[in-house]
Amino acid sequence: MKRTIRVPVLAGVAIALASAHLPAQSQAPRSSSLQVAVGTAVAQPGTEVHLPVTLRKGAEKNIVKVTSRLRFPKTLTFVEAEPGLGAEIAQGQVKAELSKQEYPNHRVLELTVTAKGPLPDSVLTVLIFEVSTEVRVGSHVKVDNLQARAWSQANKEIQPASAQGGTVLVVETLFVPSCFFYMH
Repeated sequence: MKRTIRVPVLAGVAIALASAHLPAQSQAPRSSSLQVAVGTAVAQPGTEVHLPVTLRKGAEKNIVKVTSRLRFPKTLTFVEAEPGLGAEIAQGQVKAELSKQEYPNHRVLELTVTAKGPLPDSVLTVLIFEVSTEVRVGSHVKVDNLQARAWSQANKEIQPASAQGGTVLVVETLFVPSCFFYMH
């Protein structure tokens, strides 16, 4: 009797379909430059979405403070910023404040991660947003990283720091992979 395992194939097809809807992002070559990047996530209208903010230090070793200025449309509502693994390892604190200045179509978030020890290459924080129920399925909601800055343990600003934005892909339903053997 021939048995066919379809779960890995179906999971692969679902992942390929989901990734086909994500915008192409340029992959910066590994270099000595410092980079603060917002990730990409998938969400449904009316749900929360978790966007990672990552640090790639390049040649820098002793970064203890990172700031970033993020702009996002009003179809996203900022909920909170949770410390990522990098901030926790370096005994860091995450502070996120919405700009008091009013803009017609977007909001600006000032993000600061300050640590007692050097921050590693990793996720600094996870930003949690609520996606509006008014967002159309298939939309690509951009979170722009307007500016990134970093400081060393000697309180010296490190130049240059590149900033990369992220995207929330709004879908009708989320694919939840499950284990065929566990369910039977």
